[in-house]
Amino acid sequence: MLANFFSDQYWIARLIFQKSLALLYIVAFLVALNQFKALLGENGLLPVPRFLTYVKFSQAPSIFHFYYSDKFFMTITWLGLAVSIFLFFGFALIIFVTFALWRLGKEEVGFTGWGAAGLIILSVLTEGGIGLISRSVSKLFI
Repeated sequence: MLANFFSDQYWIARLIFQKSLALLYIVAFLVALNQFKALLGENGLLPVPRFLTYVKFSQAPSIFHFYYSDKFFMTITWLGLAVSIFLFFGFALIIFVTFALWRLGKEEVGFTGWGAAGLIILSVLTEGGIGLISRSVSKLFI
């Protein structure tokens, strides 16, 4: 019975589910970037620091119980948005970033020869490692 969940027949359903979930997270992080500071920021309508003083970690688990500032929240939100975009676009994003770094290294910085090739190799290895990590993490959950 459990083997049916990991069958190769359901790859389209898994792909649609993963991309839909990533798109949902993209929208959620964009909304958070746009509205959170005014609603729940340190000087917002319902400030998070005041909420955290009344609620225990066991009632509402969050990393913000350990440390909170608007800047920290924005950092976490931008990081979440970047991960969501990467998961939505996948390896197409890796190809785009590699090409962009190659152009940057070649035209803007002035790398030629081995300098440009080294920048390309470094970007491909870095992005390939990120891709392998994201694939292995997604296999843990799906």
